[in-house]
Order: sequence, then structure tokens, then C-alpha cells
Amino acid sequence: MLWRHTDQGKAWKLAYRKRNKAKELYGARQNQYKMRYGLTIESVNDILVFQDNRCIICNTKSPKGKRPWHVDHDHNTGTIRSVLCYACNQMIGFAREKPSILRMAAKYLEYHHAQS
Repeated sequence: MLWRHTDQGKAWKLAYRKRNKAKELYGARQNQYKMRYGLTIESVNDILVFQDNRCIICNTKSPKGKRPWHVDHDHNTGTIRSVLCYACNQMIGFAREKPSILRMAAKYLEYHHAQS
């Protein structure tokens, strides 16, 4: 059995992660960006700077959540579109990336907003 799979090895790894939480998160995020999109954290930050550190859809500068910023990409082509806040990224995903669904949702909300 490898040492890292023993109880002692697992305890050491857990303690290391607690002591180096920021480093661990940075490394995990760096690997995720590189593997999924071929990007570095610095290039994602460059996109955010270009967007004035705001979500390109809702214009927020302070998104909520554990992972506030998300790289938005076309699931068919893999092309990077921009960086979005968690909520806007989810909205696009729930609409199955179909503009027609988002337009109908906007019409629905405008109709009901006018009724109240």
C-alpha cells in the first residue's frame, strides 16, 4: 500500500490542505482553467480587466458564491465568450444556450411586471 493511502498519509494530506488552503485552491483553479479551456488564471484575469472587473451580462462587480467567476464558452465549438458571474452563467445553462428561451423569459417577466 502506498503511504499516501494509509491513515497517516491521509491525515498529513488533510493537515497540509488546511494549512495551505489558498495555495490548494489556486492550484486547483489553475489546473481547471488549463485543462478545460487552455487558459491560465492570468489570462482569465486579463479578460476580467477588459470587462472592467464586471459580469458582462448583469454588470455586477461582486458576484456571490464559492466560485464567483465562470469562464463562459460555447459548448458546441469550445470558443471562449467571456467571464460571467455564477448566476448569469447558470441562467445561460438553464436556458440551454438558446437565445429564444431567454427572449421568451424576458417577455414573460415584462408582461407580468406591467400587470403589477
